[in-house]
Amino acid sequence: MHPTQPTQSTQPMHAAQRLQPTHARQSADPATATLSSIPAQANSPALSAVPALPATPALPTVPALPATAAPPIVPALPATAMLPTVPALPTTAALATTEPAPLLAALSAEAGALPWAAEPSTRRTLARADNLRPAMTSIAVTGYQLSVWVHISAVVVGLGATFAESIMFPVAMSLNPRHLPYVHRLQIAINQRLASPALAVILATGIYQAADGDWDFGSFWISASILIVIALGALNGAYFIPTDRRLGAMVEREVAAAGEGEVALSEEYQRRARTEGIFGAVAGVLVIVAIYLMVVKPGA
Repeated sequence: MHPTQPTQSTQPMHAAQRLQPTHARQSADPATATLSSIPAQANSPALSAVPALPATPALPTVPALPATAAPPIVPALPATAMLPTVPALPTTAALATTEPAPLLAALSAEAGALPWAAEPSTRRTLARADNLRPAMTSIAVTGYQLSVWVHISAVVVGLGATFAESIMFPVAMSLNPRHLPYVHRLQIAINQRLASPALAVILATGIYQAADGDWDFGSFWISASILIVIALGALNGAYFIPTDRRLGAMVEREVAAAGEGEVALSEEYQRRARTEGIFGAVAGVLVIVAIYLMVVKPGA
């Protein structure tokens, strides 16, 4: 029986030896050792179902805010009109070197269709600025300027004297009819020595200015002025001078016939004298109209 006991005692040892590597492996892997140490539960009952959480009540729907009204569109302000550029006045040095052309004309050309340039106050201001030329400005004049000076002088001296004839006859009649021969002689001298040469000078210088100044002879104010000058010359040479000669001779005979007594003027003399006075008034109106046309230049 002894041989049998060692056999029984050796079986556990072999089992221990067989378990040793497993124990060693379990010691090397703690997680495996832990899992292997949990006893298996046979027929483990199914996990009890976790009760469902009650449904979370839906949050109340927040009403949508009303759409904010779009702010009113502010209309765009109209673009501010650009102020017209005011041309700068030339300096004193520039004035000293400029041509004799008036500053007013130069500035008006630069200003163009500016509305304020046509105002009378503005034109007067520009005219005063034109008069501020320094004393060093050249005294040389052009042929056109010289012609204008002669033209105006002829109008003043030659035609201005004829307006005195309108009061000669009434003054002589108020004093004494015996002065009437002197009146007719004076009118002949004025018409021959002043009016006739003045009309010739006015016509010549006027034509020169129209040509040199590049004016259109077809303009109304030029054509009308030339026709008036020609008509005045024709009246002076064909009517006024011969009529004064006839009336002077007639009144001399009547004065001589009266002797020392009161002079009685004939009806024929008085009628002819009145007719000459009417033509004289018409001639005076024509002179005024011609001056207006030359100054204003309508239609230019």
